[in-house]
Amino acid sequence: PVLKLFDTAIFSCELGAIKPEPAIYQALIAAVGCDPAEIVFFDDVQANVDGALALGINAYRWKNAETARSELRDLGVSVQRRQ
Repeated sequence: PVLKLFDTAIFSCELGAIKPEPAIYQALIAAVGCDPAEIVFFDDVQANVDGALALGINAYRWKNAETARSELRDLGVSVQRRQ
């Protein structure tokens, strides 16, 4: 059910590439059809963050929800806490 919340999903098992291989980020960029600078990526593994950054994606190491909200706000993304 959670996948219904997203417009696009990339599965490494279907693609045959895993993070931090460039092919997985390139597939994401192609699938969403926008400039990499318009994508925001969070991961708890720094190598995966670095892989996304190398392709121009806004990428952040996941720390916690509050930090992620702050990083999104810094990018100009409107975020609201769920009640």
